[in-house]
Amino acid sequence: MKLMTLNTHSLVEENYEKKLDTFVKGVISEKPDVIALQEVNQSVDADLVKSKPEGYFKAEKTIKLKSDNHILTVYNKLRNAGFMYHFTITPPKRSYGKFEESVGIMSFSPILEVSVKTISKVDDYENWKTRKIVGIRTKEYPQCW
Repeated sequence: MKLMTLNTHSLVEENYEKKLDTFVKGVISEKPDVIALQEVNQSVDADLVKSKPEGYFKAEKTIKLKSDNHILTVYNKLRNAGFMYHFTITPPKRSYGKFEESVGIMSFSPILEVSVKTISKVDDYENWKTRKIVGIRTKEYPQCW
C-alpha cells in the first residue's frame, strides 16, 4: 500500500492555486493508495455543496461540506484528470476566525467505513485546541484501518 500525507495549510497558504496544482500533479505521478491530509480548510461563509460527490463518504451527520473545501477541490481536479478517489473528512473546528478546519483521507479504493475520534481534552468547534483523527476501511483492504 502506497501512502501519502501532507499538512496542506490549504486556503491560508500563500500561492495556494500553484501549490494545489503541484500537489495534484504529484498525486497523479505517484498514484498513492491512500492520502492523509491535515488542515483541510473550507470558508465559514462558503455555500454548502448541494449534491453529494460520487466519491464522498460522510463520516458524521453533522458535517457540512462546502463549495471551497480543499479536499473537494483536490477530488475534483483528480476526477477531471481521470483519477477516481474517494474521500472523507472529520467534523470541523473554527480556524483563523474565517475557516473551518478538518483532517481528511482520500482513498483510491472505495471507503467501506469511517471512524472519527477526538484526541484532545476539548471537543469544541470554537476552540482551536480541538483535535480529531479519522480512520477508514476500504474495499481493497477491509481488515485494515
